[in-house]
Amino acid sequence: MIKTITALMVLTLIATVSTHNAYAIEGDGTSHVEVDEYPFNITILEGGSMTLHNNGENTINFVAHGWFEGSVPANDAIALEFPIVNCGTTCFGAGTYYINDLNGGDFSTITIEKPYVAPTPTYQTTKDGITTVDVFTIPFDVTITENGSVTIHNTDSVDHVVSHTGTTGTAKSGTFYKVIPTQQQVTIEFPITGNTIYESGVYAFEDTVTGKSGSITILPWSGSKQVIQDDTVTGISQGIVEQVGIQESIVVVLTPEPTPELIVNEGIYNVANYDGDVDLITMQTQLAEVTAQFNESITKLAEQKIAIENHSTTVQSLNTQIGSLNATSTEVSTLEQTVLSLQLEKDTLNAQILTLGNTTAIQQTTIEQLNAQVNDTSILDGKITNLEAQVVSLTSERDQWKQLANNWYAVAMEQLNVMINVLGL
Repeated sequence: MIKTITALMVLTLIATVSTHNAYAIEGDGTSHVEVDEYPFNITILEGGSMTLHNNGENTINFVAHGWFEGSVPANDAIALEFPIVNCGTTCFGAGTYYINDLNGGDFSTITIEKPYVAPTPTYQTTKDGITTVDVFTIPFDVTITENGSVTIHNTDSVDHVVSHTGTTGTAKSGTFYKVIPTQQQVTIEFPITGNTIYESGVYAFEDTVTGKSGSITILPWSGSKQVIQDDTVTGISQGIVEQVGIQESIVVVLTPEPTPELIVNEGIYNVANYDGDVDLITMQTQLAEVTAQFNESITKLAEQKIAIENHSTTVQSLNTQIGSLNATSTEVSTLEQTVLSLQLEKDTLNAQILTLGNTTAIQQTTIEQLNAQVNDTSILDGKITNLEAQVVSLTSERDQWKQLANNWYAVAMEQLNVMINVLGL
């Protein structure tokens, strides 16, 4: 299928020099070419264009099968463009395109090449086998060695952010996130000793400002880690201090004197002098272990804090329930008073019956009626019995809730005692 290029545009008559050749009018001669000779063979960059001039007496009819076709009348010209972006299904990537002359059968060629891209300017320095690099464009792809570094120079008018996105080739890899302000420079270190190490591998990153990606390839270093560790014998490295999180001065005595000077310190420094040899590696190992234990203790303290908060919530809930039970207990007390009042009324009726006696028939009738009333108190006795059972049940439930609350209170106080007396908080 022949695709007719939409970008073809017939130009007006152009006066040309009759040299019958191709010549450039832009840049290095590859972005746009003027063609006076037919057939022709030219080279153009991707996204470039050409203008074909017909200086003959006959119309030029041509076709690039599958790409474009056109015609150029005598003493006229036509412009051809070769887009690489926003071109749909007709994009002109690098390659050679053959143009057939439909009149004479001759072939012309248009060779399209990719533009030259200058390599990323870098300045590499190697010392003791450790390679460091300076870069001046963002993003970038560079190669260094373990213990090396990359210094990023931002010569642009905007800030850049180099954010680590992933690593291949190693399971032991640190991360990095660096903001490089405009017209400033920032160095990213890649040590293989200390708290965070960067072993050999490929470290990918993204410039979050532009969305472009790059990589830092780290090659194995042939040196010894001991050499780097020996460079820190004058004190504790910064990485170790940052890991512990305690800002203090630690003096390592490499060659102890027979009679060391007595140093009187206060606070955390008020400890006994150690006269033995100090091994830096051992001390760092022990310090790392203590730090790990410290972090574990902090984690446990956090968990215990959460547990105490949960217990406090439970205690509050129990206190609320106890308050409700106390209110219920008040109601029980009211019921007990009602029972006592009814019992008192019953006793009063019995006393009246004894007082009245059986002197008259009326009195006898009254007595019988009163006796009947007394007998009717069986229903009241049943209510009293029921109320007394409820009182016993509620009193037992209240005592259980009080005991449960006391148990939770004892647990909470025990945890607080552990935190204060054991952990020293």
